[in-house]
Amino acid sequence: MGITFLQTSDSIFYYDMLQSTSSTVRSYCIKNGYYYESFVGIKRGYMPWQATYNRIFLLKEMLDRNVTGWVFYLDADSYIEDIGFDLDKYLEDKDKYAAIFAGDHTVPYHINAGGFAINFSHVLGRRLVLDYWQAIENISEVDFNNAAIWGKQIAEDQLILFEILKKYYVDLNIGNFFLFEKANQSFVNHGPFIKQHLRSRAADFSTRLKDIETCTSEIVAGESCLWTNDGPGYFFTVEHPRIKTHVGKRRTNKIESVGVAGALIYGPYINIRKGNYIVRVLGKIPKSFDAENTGITIRITSDIGTRVIYESSLCNNQDDSPIIMEHYFSIIDDVSNLETCILVGEQKGIEIQAVQINWTDQWIDED
Repeated sequence: MGITFLQTSDSIFYYDMLQSTSSTVRSYCIKNGYYYESFVGIKRGYMPWQATYNRIFLLKEMLDRNVTGWVFYLDADSYIEDIGFDLDKYLEDKDKYAAIFAGDHTVPYHINAGGFAINFSHVLGRRLVLDYWQAIENISEVDFNNAAIWGKQIAEDQLILFEILKKYYVDLNIGNFFLFEKANQSFVNHGPFIKQHLRSRAADFSTRLKDIETCTSEIVAGESCLWTNDGPGYFFTVEHPRIKTHVGKRRTNKIESVGVAGALIYGPYINIRKGNYIVRVLGKIPKSFDAENTGITIRITSDIGTRVIYESSLCNNQDDSPIIMEHYFSIIDDVSNLETCILVGEQKGIEIQAVQINWTDQWIDED
């Protein structure tokens, strides 16, 4: 169960816009250990505007993959405005909802489909995705492919969603399972967290694109060093079954210390060749911690913990980088069951999102 952000566009007209807005969304996801997915192209049809239906097919594919947790969809003209927003806290009391929309204060299900969140762990959230997809499947291939003008020959994707929510709200009386936040005050659409640069806010498309490029570049200006470009190596999120915990609490996309000393995470038990490596630990350390006395130790061992290869307590909590530990180590012989263990004391609030082990020698293919 996690948090995923999803965006899409056609490959011609909105692609450049997506590149700008996605820079804020990807930075936010990297910083917080969330997942990000994007698709460029047209899932069904031939016209660039038909990419607006991509979200429906992408959500259905996620349903088929048994994705759980919250999925935040953002149009290509939507971006993260507040990159420091505490999304985990916002969602703490939202598990009872199947989805969150920005709606009209008089008619809640008059929603803006440019940004919304669906709870894939809720039965009605999964039903919403299926009903949304089925509505598109009911449009014949001939009608869909022959459509030439957006909103004329086939129903708009927003109208389809509106009609489904209206049925839930009016006919089935299950509207209380859906949260309709007020427009311009919503945390899933145009509001304090996520902004959408609507067509009505610019004189023409090129001006709109330039405005978006300016806004997003300013937002990510201080985020350029969020991650390195030396390749993935062995990258394990804490949701991978090879990453265990003795004393931590599993939360959305992370494992958190709760005041009990011991192994916060350990794993992934991989066989690895001799050579020089770098290990990185992604997460968060409360800024109140003393940088030199965080009480966090990284210990790298092999052979089921019987051989200590490297150990250090040096951490980084002086900036907004998601990398809280970064250390170089060497292996003089091929080893089995390499383990990275993060040991903590009785501090609370230490979060681990992922561990990366990457070689620093010349590239070689692994068996």
